[in-house]
Formats: sequence, structure tokens, C-alpha cells
Amino acid sequence: MLIKMMKHIVMATYVTIVVMLLLLVAPALSGNSMAWPLQYDYYSSSCPKAEAVVRKTTEEIIAGYPTMGAAFLNMFFYDCFNQIHDAKLYMRM
Repeated sequence: MLIKMMKHIVMATYVTIVVMLLLLVAPALSGNSMAWPLQYDYYSSSCPKAEAVVRKTTEEIIAGYPTMGAAFLNMFFYDCFNQIHDAKLYMRM
């Protein structure tokens, strides 16, 4: 009985892993990932010093508060990118 239960647990684990991988890969395969691609030197004509100012300021903040690097990553991946994804969903409606 225990062996049968363990087989079910292992199978459920495999199914969970496959489902999670599909959920991670599906958005990349949907074709909409390049709808609004990022552009290098976006501000080069309208505000040529923008990227240098942002880079310098960010480096100064992280140098003074080393944990801010993780906070910036958290902000970009969980706040900014989710808002962009939500905006795409609203535009489709």
C-alpha cells in the first residue's frame, strides 16, 4: 500500500513540474513577447544624458545601500513588468 501511495506522490510531482514548465514557456511561445520590444538608446535624441544620469544615480544608491540592488530587481520584475503585462491585457479587451 505504501509503495502504491509513493508512486502516486511521485506521479503528482512530475505532473506538477510539467504544468509549471508549460506555464513558464507558454507566454514565450505565444508570439506576443516582441509586441513592444525594448529599444537601445531610446532617449538618445530627446534626452541624451538620461541613461547616464539614471545609471550614475542607481550606482550611487546601490553603493550607499547594498541591499537596494535586490529591491530594484524586485521592483522591476514584480511591479513594472506586471503592470506592462496588465496593460497588454486591457488593450486586448
